[in-house]
Formats: sequence, C-alpha cells, structure tokens
Amino acid sequence: PGFSDRPKLRNRSSMTNCSKCSLPLNNGLCEDCLFRMATELPSQRMVAGDAHHPSIEELNSSFPQFKIQRLIGRGGMGMIYHARQTNLDRDVAIKIIDRRFPRDSEFFDRFEREAKALAKLTHPNVVTIFDFGHTSSGQAYLVMEYVHGLNLREAMEALSIEKTEAMSIVKEV
Repeated sequence: PGFSDRPKLRNRSSMTNCSKCSLPLNNGLCEDCLFRMATELPSQRMVAGDAHHPSIEELNSSFPQFKIQRLIGRGGMGMIYHARQTNLDRDVAIKIIDRRFPRDSEFFDRFEREAKALAKLTHPNVVTIFDFGHTSSGQAYLVMEYVHGLNLREAMEALSIEKTEAMSIVKEV
C-alpha cells in the first residue's frame, strides 16, 4: 500500500473525545473512564508474609536509623512503610523499590535522577523527599514526608465520597 493508504494519526492534543468510550474530554480526562479505572483496580495492600518482600525485622536491620512500624501501601515499583526517623524524632514514609527491579548502574542512575528531580518539587499536594539511597544489599529506597490520612480509595470506601468529588480531588492532585 502507498503512503496515502495509511490511516492518519490523530494529534492527541486535538482529541476532544475519549478513545475508550467516546465521551467528551474535560481538561484531557474522561472522567467516567478514569473513575471506573481507579475504582476497579485491585487493592494494593500487601499480604503479610509475602515471600518476595522483606519482613519488618529484616528492614529494621537494613535501616538502623529508622524504626519501621508498618506497611502502608504498595505502588507499581515497591512498598511504602511508615517509619520513625529516630535521630530527628519524626515520622517518615520509606518507599523501598521492589527486589525484582534491576540492580545495575543504569537503574540506580535513573533512580537517582528521579529522586533529585522529586526533591526539587515544592507543592502542597506533593510529598517532600528527604533522602534516597540503597542499602548494603543493593535495595534502593526513598525517604519521604509521612502524611497521615486515607488514600483516595480508602476515603471513597470509608466516607462515601461521590464520583464528582473524587474527580475533583484527582484533578487537584
């Protein structure tokens, strides 16, 4: 087939309808599809004793400057723990990158660039990054501001937040 037979690619910035459901977009988001996607995701809470992830005791020995208290969530790249930074007497969140991610210099270089970029952000809706590094066993981590409260999924379940209010929160974030 000739060049003129190829389908024309749409410019994403000029799209006015959702590619999944064809509803009009609002500020680049299809609220119905985004909301459905967020509420259909499986819970990201960890199950105690997961063989792929270190125990609290193992983490406390790897992070002697912290007292790891509990797992608070899991993201796409790792687990997030509530901890106490003993020398500064403050609560922090520690994101520990999953052991399944590569431990090569390219990964750590990218991880370091991302940590430094995040540390430069200052915004009420973005947590502050305090530190980053990797343990002697090669496990990469970020130490962040601990924010007490519910995540959006928990708030929707516990507080019966309506779809429009949840979408308003997502847009602010």
